[in-house]
Amino acid sequence: MEDIRDCKGHLVCKAEPSSGNVEAAYKRQLTKTTLAVGAKFIIERDGVRTTLTRKSNTEISVDSYEFPA
Repeated sequence: MEDIRDCKGHLVCKAEPSSGNVEAAYKRQLTKTTLAVGAKFIIERDGVRTTLTRKSNTEISVDSYEFPA
């Protein structure tokens, strides 16, 4: 699994492009999901929104930006 970081450099989750598995851990809570090709997963934390999109079996794109609270 590869580390996914937000625009501030914080570790947001881990993802595996070939299987679509995503694991996000935060404050003793673990969230696991499997993304189909074309599916999106959004994580909002500390004023930053990070969107993962599974483009293919070899690529997960990451878009991350700060938003006003």
